[in-house]
Amino acid sequence: MNDVGRQVTEAMVQASMSQRQLAAASGLSQSTISRVASGSRHVAADELMAIALALDLPYEDLCSEVKFEDRILVAARTSGSEAIDGSAARRRAARLLQIGQQIDSVLRLAACQ
Repeated sequence: MNDVGRQVTEAMVQASMSQRQLAAASGLSQSTISRVASGSRHVAADELMAIALALDLPYEDLCSEVKFEDRILVAARTSGSEAIDGSAARRRAARLLQIGQQIDSVLRLAACQ
């Protein structure tokens, strides 16, 4: 299994999705998902984008050992004595950045077609 296949498989487990469910959500065939997950097939950029969108992840997370969220540093401010949940702030920041990246990626893919 290659890195992308491992990342896709891990993301499917995290999302509690079967290959069949991911295929339906991404518009790809189940056999394509199976071959990508096993690493026996190269995944094209548009296919990776479809998989990432179906899994609600930035496509970079499927290509990298270090998750996008873990690459974000967040400086949280507080007033008074309230506790700061740094991981929750990082997740919110990651989600906002992911939306921007997904929009950029879709626009780049659309420009290529």
